[in-house]
Amino acid sequence: YSQVKATGHHFLTLCIFHDDHSPSLYLYKDHFHCYSCQAHGNVIDYEAKRTGDKFVEIVENLASLYQVPLE
Repeated sequence: YSQVKATGHHFLTLCIFHDDHSPSLYLYKDHFHCYSCQAHGNVIDYEAKRTGDKFVEIVENLASLYQVPLE
């Protein structure tokens, strides 16, 4: 969605949740946080905000994308 830059133990990019002109979205190993609009959460929260999908749809889509079988 946007170019990601490695900065130490995390990554930095433009936030897709607001009109960002200077990178403010930090991507950590287990969560994300935007220091401008205060959006934060885990990968499920990110996908929910990005797509508007519900939890089950997000899990199914991520499982399909990463070829993880679901029972």
